[in-house]
Amino acid sequence: MLVLLVTLAAAACSGDAIDDGPSQESAGPVPAATQEETDLSGVYDTAVTLAEDSCDAIDVEDHPTTLTQDGDSLTLSHAALTFEASVDDSGAFRSGSEEVTVGADTHRLTVAGAVSDGTLHALVSAEVSGSRSCRYVVAWDGPRR
Repeated sequence: MLVLLVTLAAAACSGDAIDDGPSQESAGPVPAATQEETDLSGVYDTAVTLAEDSCDAIDVEDHPTTLTQDGDSLTLSHAALTFEASVDDSGAFRSGSEEVTVGADTHRLTVAGAVSDGTLHALVSAEVSGSRSCRYVVAWDGPRR
């Protein structure tokens, strides 16, 4: 049985409120978020589910996901997979594609998601080629430890 350890989850992004600056009643400007408040780095207890699947024999497993943020770059590590992504100020991220060879098949994986309120939500999309052509999507959700 083919076991492909994939990590990433559904990106649930919420809109940001527009800040027109301090109101007349406020005591002054609202302080900017500190690096510690906006840093997404940490280990997330990720539950992995198969959200879509046109392939046969795709199994997923839960594994912790480690995020390491350096400015607008984000490294996501889950099981044996590592993705490099760009991240914006809202916590939304998107990776380039990575190829993983499993037997006669190549799985081209991309991750898109967000971290909101200390919880990782991402989707890993896979296009499979080689001995078969199919597609699957893995959802990844979990809180920071």
